Amino acid sequence: MSGNWSSFTHECRAGGWRALLVAAVGYGFGVNVLPYYTLGAFVGPLEQTFGWSRAEVQGCLLSVVAGTLVAASTWGWLTDRHGVRKVGIVSQIGLAATLLALAFNPGHLWYWYGGWFLMTVLGLGTSPVTWTRSVVKWFNEGRGFALAVALCGTGLSSLVMPTAAAYAIEAIGWRLAYVILAASVVLIALPVTIWVLRPEDEHGPSTPTAAAEDMHGLTLAEALKGVRFWMLTLSLMMVGFAVSGLIPNIVPMMTGRGLEATTAATLMGVLGLSIIVGRLATGAAVDRFWAPFVALALLPMPAISCIILESGVSDYMAIAACVVLIGIATGAEFDLAPYLVTRYFGTRSYSQIYAIQWIGFTVAAGSAPVLYGYLFDLTGNYSLPLYVSAGLFLLSPVVLLGLGRYPMFGSAKPLTDGALSRAAT
Repeated sequence: MSGNWSSFTHECRAGGWRALLVAAVGYGFGVNVLPYYTLGAFVGPLEQTFGWSRAEVQGCLLSVVAGTLVAASTWGWLTDRHGVRKVGIVSQIGLAATLLALAFNPGHLWYWYGGWFLMTVLGLGTSPVTWTRSVVKWFNEGRGFALAVALCGTGLSSLVMPTAAAYAIEAIGWRLAYVILAASVVLIALPVTIWVLRPEDEHGPSTPTAAAEDMHGLTLAEALKGVRFWMLTLSLMMVGFAVSGLIPNIVPMMTGRGLEATTAATLMGVLGLSIIVGRLATGAAVDRFWAPFVALALLPMPAISCIILESGVSDYMAIAACVVLIGIATGAEFDLAPYLVTRYFGTRSYSQIYAIQWIGFTVAAGSAPVLYGYLFDLTGNYSLPLYVSAGLFLLSPVVLLGLGRYPMFGSAKPLTDGALSRAAT
């Protein structure tokens, strides 16, 4: 059976481990993870310091949307043309510089929004669009699990950084906390990119299947003409909206129910662990089964969490259980997205195709927290946002069922277990 453990370990030993390590660290300290997952810890202090509303603070995520619209296609093209290593190094430097700039906000909302916009434009080369390119080049039969391992950087970062940020804010203030975040990029992520990923590692091993995916895979223009591209983008946007609306509001939601800020922040650690579990389970499953079936099994689960949270539950263990289901769905979707890009479009223009889908995801992910914050300011509760998320969690995997069987590129066999792949017409 393709996608077994021995295939994954063989591809690791052949040199793929370097791509995995760099991708995990780079993404975990990237622009879509580090500032985003710690934002909840900064909401209260910024409200107190500048008198901004919750919706105004989280309005910075609209700047992320704008920055992604401006820069994502360029970063995708640069990655396909110049490789992961060069793009990653340049973008990590830009991310660290803009994180540092946030610490010097004089109290102007335009400075806050402009800082997040510039951080996105300069730091978007630290997104999965960049890091996963070398992973899909190196891994073939174990690609799903390899992507899961690489993207576990999200879970590890959310396990540590939100709590660390909350304690840093309490101890030394929010300004110095942003200095620490910038330093973590320079002292941890950047050296790994420089010293671990070699220039010759960019293209992975030479295999018949890899050659077929590169030669016969779709160009960006060809992908945009197909309905599969838009179905996958729609599904990704649905889950992105549902998840991203919830995550920055978990800590404020729970502190509003009486939990201490540091206690509520530990829920982000629970989220991080569950993301890792969901991601690894999904990666192992899609190497063996038709990926939309895997999505159908995993993505509806957090709808239950939304209904429970809407009931007003304040027990920590019950809330943690809800967060676990949300994390599993988050891990599943973010592993499915790059995997499905390679299976349905090949790796010929992988980063460019994934970059356009990443724009769609970011539009949804960036607008959801602002809308959720606005609805909270308007109604004083999160009932409507939670119902919206529940519905999207249920609809997203249904859309994926329409993708059909994996196409074949050139003479290469589809890298999937035969039974479910043939049944998925």
